[in-house]
Amino acid sequence: MPSKQKITLPPDRPLNPGKTMSYASKNRVCLGGNTHRDPGVAHSYGGRTMWTRHITVGFCVLLGVLAVGQPAQGQGRSVNLAFRTSVYGKPCALDTTSYVSSRGQRFTLSTVKYYIGHVTLEGRTGTRHILADHVLIDAEDSTSGLIALRNIPEGTYTRLTFMVGVDSIHNTGGPLEGVLDPLNGMYWTWATGFIFVKVEGASPSSQHPKNRLEYHLGGFAHPHQNTRWVTLEFKRPLVMTTHDIAVDVMFDVGAWLDASGVDVAKQPTVTDVRSAAPLMNSISSAFRANR
Repeated sequence: MPSKQKITLPPDRPLNPGKTMSYASKNRVCLGGNTHRDPGVAHSYGGRTMWTRHITVGFCVLLGVLAVGQPAQGQGRSVNLAFRTSVYGKPCALDTTSYVSSRGQRFTLSTVKYYIGHVTLEGRTGTRHILADHVLIDAEDSTSGLIALRNIPEGTYTRLTFMVGVDSIHNTGGPLEGVLDPLNGMYWTWATGFIFVKVEGASPSSQHPKNRLEYHLGGFAHPHQNTRWVTLEFKRPLVMTTHDIAVDVMFDVGAWLDASGVDVAKQPTVTDVRSAAPLMNSISSAFRANR
Protein backbone atom coordinates (compact mmCIF):
# COMPACT_ATOMS: atom_id res chain seq x y z
CA MET A 1 0.00 0.00 0.00
CA PRO A 2 1.30 3.42 -0.77
CA SER A 3 2.28 5.45 2.21
CA LYS A 4 -0.07 8.14 3.45
CA GLN A 5 1.09 11.61 2.55
CA LYS A 6 0.28 14.52 4.84
CA ILE A 7 -1.10 17.52 2.95
CA THR A 8 -0.91 20.96 4.62
CA LEU A 9 -3.39 23.58 3.50
CA PRO A 10 -2.22 27.19 3.42
CA PRO A 11 -3.71 29.41 6.09
CA ASP A 12 -6.59 31.72 5.23
CA ARG A 13 -5.42 35.04 3.94
CA PRO A 14 -7.25 38.26 3.02
CA LEU A 15 -7.05 39.27 -0.61
CA ASN A 16 -4.84 42.19 0.32
CA PRO A 17 -2.33 41.03 2.92
CA GLY A 18 -2.05 43.30 5.91
CA LYS A 19 -5.44 44.93 5.27
CA THR A 20 -8.97 44.16 6.32
CA MET A 21 -11.96 44.80 4.11
CA SER A 22 -14.86 46.93 5.40
CA TYR A 23 -18.41 45.95 4.48
CA ALA A 24 -20.24 49.21 5.28
CA SER A 25 -23.79 48.97 4.04
CA LYS A 26 -24.76 51.61 1.52
CA ASN A 27 -28.46 51.20 2.28
CA ARG A 28 -30.06 53.84 4.52
CA VAL A 29 -32.96 52.96 6.78
CA CYS A 30 -35.17 55.83 7.97
CA LEU A 31 -36.40 55.45 11.52
CA GLY A 32 -38.73 58.13 12.80
CA GLY A 33 -37.40 60.70 10.36
CA ASN A 34 -33.70 60.16 11.07
CA THR A 35 -31.38 58.49 8.59
CA HIS A 36 -28.81 56.00 9.89
CA ARG A 37 -26.00 54.15 8.09
CA ASP A 38 -25.09 50.58 9.08
CA PRO A 39 -21.68 50.55 10.80
CA GLY A 40 -18.82 49.01 8.85
CA VAL A 41 -17.64 45.63 10.16
CA ALA A 42 -14.25 44.27 9.17
CA HIS A 43 -14.05 40.62 8.11
CA SER A 44 -11.50 38.46 6.31
CA TYR A 45 -12.26 36.25 3.33
CA GLY A 46 -12.27 32.47 3.53
CA GLY A 47 -13.04 29.84 6.14
CA ARG A 48 -15.56 30.38 8.85
CA THR A 49 -15.30 34.18 8.73
CA MET A 50 -17.24 34.18 5.43
CA TRP A 51 -20.10 32.34 7.17
CA THR A 52 -19.95 34.88 10.02
CA ARG A 53 -20.21 37.72 7.53
CA HIS A 54 -23.23 36.19 5.76
CA ILE A 55 -25.05 35.48 9.04
CA THR A 56 -24.34 38.97 10.43
CA VAL A 57 -25.43 40.79 7.27
CA GLY A 58 -28.55 38.65 6.97
CA PHE A 59 -29.51 39.35 10.57
CA CYS A 60 -29.00 43.12 10.08
CA VAL A 61 -31.15 43.09 6.95
CA LEU A 62 -33.90 41.27 8.86
CA LEU A 63 -33.79 43.87 11.63
CA GLY A 64 -33.89 46.65 9.04
CA VAL A 65 -36.98 45.18 7.39
CA LEU A 66 -38.73 44.85 10.73
CA ALA A 67 -37.81 48.44 11.68
CA VAL A 68 -39.07 50.14 8.52
CA GLY A 69 -42.26 52.10 9.25
CA GLN A 70 -41.71 52.09 13.01
CA PRO A 71 -40.56 55.18 14.94
CA ALA A 72 -37.16 54.92 16.57
CA GLN A 73 -37.07 54.53 20.33
CA GLY A 74 -37.59 57.89 22.02
CA GLN A 75 -39.08 59.47 18.91
CA GLY A 76 -42.58 59.83 17.50
CA ARG A 77 -44.55 60.73 14.42
CA SER A 78 -45.52 64.11 12.95
CA VAL A 79 -48.61 66.30 13.07
CA ASN A 80 -48.82 68.10 9.72
CA LEU A 81 -50.70 71.39 10.02
CA ALA A 82 -52.07 73.24 7.00
CA PHE A 83 -53.19 76.82 7.69
CA ARG A 84 -55.63 77.90 4.99
CA THR A 85 -57.45 81.17 4.30
CA SER A 86 -61.19 81.28 3.66
CA VAL A 87 -63.93 83.89 3.35
CA TYR A 88 -67.36 82.96 4.70
CA GLY A 89 -66.49 79.29 4.58
CA LYS A 90 -65.13 79.23 1.01
CA PRO A 91 -61.49 79.27 -0.15
CA CYS A 92 -60.15 82.80 -0.40
CA ALA A 93 -59.88 84.01 -4.01
CA LEU A 94 -57.69 87.10 -4.22
CA ASP A 95 -58.65 89.86 -6.68
CA THR A 96 -61.33 87.83 -8.43
CA THR A 97 -64.27 87.22 -6.10
CA SER A 98 -66.60 89.79 -4.56
CA TYR A 99 -67.86 89.07 -1.04
CA VAL A 100 -70.71 90.59 0.95
CA SER A 101 -70.31 91.37 4.65
CA SER A 102 -72.98 91.01 7.31
CA ARG A 103 -73.60 94.75 6.82
CA GLY A 104 -74.36 94.15 3.14
CA GLN A 105 -71.13 95.83 2.02
CA ARG A 106 -69.34 94.32 -0.96
CA PHE A 107 -65.57 93.91 -0.94
CA THR A 108 -62.71 92.11 -2.65
CA LEU A 109 -59.39 91.02 -1.16
CA SER A 110 -55.95 91.44 -2.71
CA THR A 111 -53.67 90.59 0.27
CA VAL A 112 -54.05 88.41 3.35
CA LYS A 113 -50.87 87.83 5.38
CA TYR A 114 -50.32 87.16 9.07
CA TYR A 115 -47.75 85.88 11.52
CA ILE A 116 -48.19 83.03 13.97
CA GLY A 117 -45.71 81.75 16.53
CA HIS A 118 -45.19 79.42 19.48
CA VAL A 119 -47.41 76.72 17.97
CA THR A 120 -48.12 74.26 20.78
CA LEU A 121 -49.74 70.82 20.81
CA GLU A 122 -51.18 69.97 24.22
CA GLY A 123 -52.01 66.53 25.61
CA ARG A 124 -54.50 65.29 28.15
CA THR A 125 -51.79 64.75 30.75
CA GLY A 126 -50.30 68.21 30.32
CA THR A 127 -47.78 67.15 27.68
CA ARG A 128 -46.75 70.08 25.50
CA HIS A 129 -44.87 70.12 22.20
CA ILE A 130 -43.84 73.62 21.10
CA LEU A 131 -42.58 74.99 17.79
CA ALA A 132 -40.91 78.23 18.84
CA ASP A 133 -40.33 79.60 15.34
CA HIS A 134 -42.54 82.25 13.76
CA VAL A 135 -44.37 81.48 10.52
CA LEU A 136 -45.58 84.01 7.93
CA ILE A 137 -48.78 82.76 6.30
CA ASP A 138 -49.67 84.28 2.94
CA ALA A 139 -52.96 83.53 1.19
CA GLU A 140 -51.17 83.95 -2.13
CA ASP A 141 -48.75 81.10 -1.31
CA SER A 142 -50.53 77.87 -0.39
CA THR A 143 -47.28 76.31 0.88
CA SER A 144 -46.62 79.06 3.43
CA GLY A 145 -49.12 77.59 5.88
CA LEU A 146 -47.69 74.05 5.90
CA ILE A 147 -46.15 73.33 9.31
CA ALA A 148 -44.80 69.98 10.49
CA LEU A 149 -44.63 69.30 14.23
CA ARG A 150 -42.13 66.44 14.29
CA ASN A 151 -41.24 63.68 16.73
CA ILE A 152 -44.47 63.89 18.70
CA PRO A 153 -44.39 61.27 21.49
CA GLU A 154 -47.16 58.71 21.64
CA GLY A 155 -50.24 59.89 23.46
CA THR A 156 -53.54 61.72 23.12
CA TYR A 157 -53.56 65.42 22.24
CA THR A 158 -56.66 67.55 22.66
CA ARG A 159 -55.82 71.13 21.67
CA LEU A 160 -53.67 73.40 19.56
CA THR A 161 -52.56 76.84 20.71
CA PHE A 162 -50.59 79.54 18.93
CA MET A 163 -49.93 83.26 19.03
CA VAL A 164 -51.03 85.62 16.26
CA GLY A 165 -48.29 88.21 15.85
CA VAL A 166 -44.59 88.49 16.66
CA ASP A 167 -43.36 88.39 20.25
CA SER A 168 -41.57 91.37 21.83
CA ILE A 169 -38.15 89.65 21.82
CA HIS A 170 -38.15 89.41 18.04
CA ASN A 171 -39.63 92.88 17.66
CA THR A 172 -36.67 94.40 19.51
CA GLY A 173 -33.94 91.96 18.45
CA GLY A 174 -32.57 93.97 15.53
CA PRO A 175 -32.31 92.93 11.87
CA LEU A 176 -33.67 89.45 11.20
CA GLU A 177 -33.81 87.01 8.31
CA GLY A 178 -36.23 84.51 6.80
CA VAL A 179 -39.91 85.15 7.44
CA LEU A 180 -38.99 88.03 9.77
CA ASP A 181 -36.96 89.84 7.11
CA PRO A 182 -38.36 93.39 6.65
CA LEU A 183 -38.24 92.77 2.90
CA ASN A 184 -41.40 90.65 3.32
CA GLY A 185 -43.34 93.91 3.66
CA MET A 186 -44.49 93.11 7.21
CA TYR A 187 -42.37 95.61 9.14
CA TRP A 188 -42.98 99.25 10.06
CA THR A 189 -39.98 100.71 11.92
CA TRP A 190 -37.75 99.77 14.85
CA ALA A 191 -40.09 101.76 17.13
CA THR A 192 -43.36 100.13 16.10
CA GLY A 193 -42.04 96.73 14.98
CA PHE A 194 -43.81 94.16 12.86
CA ILE A 195 -47.18 94.20 11.16
CA PHE A 196 -48.90 91.15 12.65
CA VAL A 197 -51.83 91.01 10.24
CA LYS A 198 -52.11 92.64 6.82
CA VAL A 199 -55.42 92.57 4.94
CA GLU A 200 -55.90 94.70 1.84
CA GLY A 201 -58.63 94.97 -0.77
CA ALA A 202 -61.29 97.29 -2.12
CA SER A 203 -64.95 98.08 -1.54
CA PRO A 204 -67.46 100.42 -3.22
CA SER A 205 -68.42 101.47 0.32
CA SER A 206 -64.89 102.71 1.10
CA GLN A 207 -64.34 106.48 1.02
CA HIS A 208 -60.60 105.93 0.83
CA PRO A 209 -58.84 106.81 -2.48
CA LYS A 210 -59.48 104.11 -5.09
CA ASN A 211 -62.00 102.58 -2.66
CA ARG A 212 -59.15 100.85 -0.86
CA LEU A 213 -59.42 98.68 2.25
CA GLU A 214 -56.28 98.58 4.34
CA TYR A 215 -55.91 96.87 7.72
CA HIS A 216 -52.31 96.76 8.98
CA LEU A 217 -52.36 95.59 12.60
CA GLY A 218 -49.49 95.38 15.06
CA GLY A 219 -48.15 96.68 18.36
CA PHE A 220 -45.89 94.85 20.82
CA ALA A 221 -45.35 97.32 23.67
CA HIS A 222 -47.58 98.47 26.52
CA PRO A 223 -50.18 99.97 26.37
CA HIS A 224 -50.69 98.73 22.80
CA GLN A 225 -49.67 95.10 23.13
CA ASN A 226 -51.68 93.50 20.34
CA THR A 227 -50.44 89.93 20.02
CA ARG A 228 -53.28 87.49 20.67
CA TRP A 229 -53.44 83.81 21.60
CA VAL A 230 -55.68 81.27 19.89
CA THR A 231 -56.75 77.96 21.45
CA LEU A 232 -58.45 75.34 19.28
CA GLU A 233 -60.01 72.28 20.89
CA PHE A 234 -60.05 69.17 18.69
CA LYS A 235 -63.49 67.58 18.33
CA ARG A 236 -61.66 64.30 17.80
CA PRO A 237 -58.45 64.12 19.87
CA LEU A 238 -55.22 63.29 18.07
CA VAL A 239 -54.08 59.82 19.09
CA MET A 240 -50.42 59.52 18.18
CA THR A 241 -49.25 55.94 17.65
CA THR A 242 -47.41 54.86 14.50
CA HIS A 243 -48.94 57.18 11.89
CA ASP A 244 -48.63 60.85 10.96
CA ILE A 245 -51.79 62.95 11.35
CA ALA A 246 -52.92 65.89 9.18
CA VAL A 247 -54.92 68.83 10.56
CA ASP A 248 -56.35 71.75 8.56
CA VAL A 249 -56.61 75.10 10.36
CA MET A 250 -58.93 77.62 8.69
CA PHE A 251 -58.74 81.41 9.07
CA ASP A 252 -61.99 82.99 7.88
CA VAL A 253 -61.35 86.63 6.98
CA GLY A 254 -65.03 87.43 6.41
CA ALA A 255 -66.08 86.01 9.77
CA TRP A 256 -63.27 87.98 11.44
CA LEU A 257 -64.25 91.32 9.92
CA ASP A 258 -67.90 90.74 10.86
CA ALA A 259 -66.97 89.77 14.42
CA SER A 260 -64.86 92.93 14.67
CA GLY A 261 -67.86 95.07 13.75
CA VAL A 262 -65.97 96.73 10.90
CA ASP A 263 -68.03 99.24 8.96
CA VAL A 264 -66.15 99.74 5.70
CA ALA A 265 -67.90 103.06 5.03
CA LYS A 266 -66.66 104.51 8.35
CA GLN A 267 -63.41 102.59 8.86
CA PRO A 268 -61.84 101.53 5.56
CA THR A 269 -58.33 101.64 7.01
CA VAL A 270 -56.55 100.82 10.26
CA THR A 271 -52.78 101.29 10.11
CA ASP A 272 -51.69 102.25 13.62
CA VAL A 273 -51.16 100.32 16.85
CA ARG A 274 -53.68 102.44 18.79
CA SER A 275 -56.64 101.41 16.61
CA ALA A 276 -55.63 97.77 16.15
CA ALA A 277 -56.94 96.33 19.43
CA PRO A 278 -60.66 95.92 18.50
CA LEU A 279 -59.78 93.90 15.39
CA MET A 280 -57.10 91.84 17.16
CA ASN A 281 -59.48 91.11 20.05
CA SER A 282 -61.83 89.20 17.75
CA ILE A 283 -59.29 87.39 15.60
CA SER A 284 -59.27 84.19 17.66
CA SER A 285 -62.93 83.56 16.79
CA ALA A 286 -62.05 83.34 13.08
CA PHE A 287 -59.84 80.26 13.44
CA ARG A 288 -61.08 76.68 13.55
CA ALA A 289 -59.48 73.26 13.24
CA ASN A 290 -61.05 70.73 10.88
CA ARG A 291 -60.53 67.83 13.21
